[in-house]
Amino acid sequence: MGIAASALSQTGLKLESTFQTGVVPDVMLPWTSCTAKETFGRWEDRAIRGDLSGSVHDVQQGVNSAEITIEGPLYAGGAGGYDAAGFLLYGMFGTDTLAGASPYTHTFSVAPTTYALPSWSIADFTGEIATSRRFVGCRMSTLTLTFSPPEPVTYSATFIGSPSGSLAKPTLNAPEVDPFMGWETTFNINSSATTEFESFSLEFSRGTAAQHTMSGIQTPQNVNFRAIDCTWSGTVTPADDTVYNRVTNHSQHVMVVTCRSATPTLVFTITQPSEDDATITRSAEDPVKVDISGSTILNSTDSGIMVPVLTNLYDSAYST
Repeated sequence: MGIAASALSQTGLKLESTFQTGVVPDVMLPWTSCTAKETFGRWEDRAIRGDLSGSVHDVQQGVNSAEITIEGPLYAGGAGGYDAAGFLLYGMFGTDTLAGASPYTHTFSVAPTTYALPSWSIADFTGEIATSRRFVGCRMSTLTLTFSPPEPVTYSATFIGSPSGSLAKPTLNAPEVDPFMGWETTFNINSSATTEFESFSLEFSRGTAAQHTMSGIQTPQNVNFRAIDCTWSGTVTPADDTVYNRVTNHSQHVMVVTCRSATPTLVFTITQPSEDDATITRSAEDPVKVDISGSTILNSTDSGIMVPVLTNLYDSAYST
């Protein structure tokens, strides 16, 4: 066997109906970067024995877990649902409400009083190696979406789960449509369109962590999570002081971010964004820029921190 070529790698996922009960992934996540870290805990016996010839007298097995981070273009989703956008947003928010008829709208939200977050089986095929590695019981910890005009909208998703086992290489279905492009993204703030953003990002977190109990097993008993958080940041080339004043006055104007104007589309409506920081930057080569950042506030209009709506041709909820 030769050295495995990264270009032959494939990574995919599938929703588990029962936490940690492995299923065979069938949705491909084309990536630009994929890292899978497995942590095998151990306990070193360093108890003093009146002996200077060594410090570690024994090693015992401890608990273990895995962390998988995948980065790539944000594909929009066709009729088969083989896309990154829908599954990633469902993995972070936990609820997908389906409506309409071709095109279909998927509205993602967090159930406020139900302790539930999807778990996934993730298969990582490393090329010339005959089998893939399957990680089960994976829950999303963080999700970052980045918008920049020269490139596609990209995602970076981190999952926490159990260490891998061997799995025959699965058949993975590739995305059916092109990714969202950064230049297609438009912004509307306080009911007014703005063309000043050069870059923008949304960073979601669920604070996911592996939980180990005295249960006779080394893998996580659960992968816990907390309420959703989201911060945002962007760089603008301002035509006047409007953006800067918005931050300094803590205006909290409604922000609408739209990826593409025709189906498939992805729209984030943030009714109560908090503006926290503004930094003016300048150089001899570039125009004056302002780096701004903030967070999203829980509000009754959004029934959460925001309303993400994906419109595409997929006729099933991402929860099925």
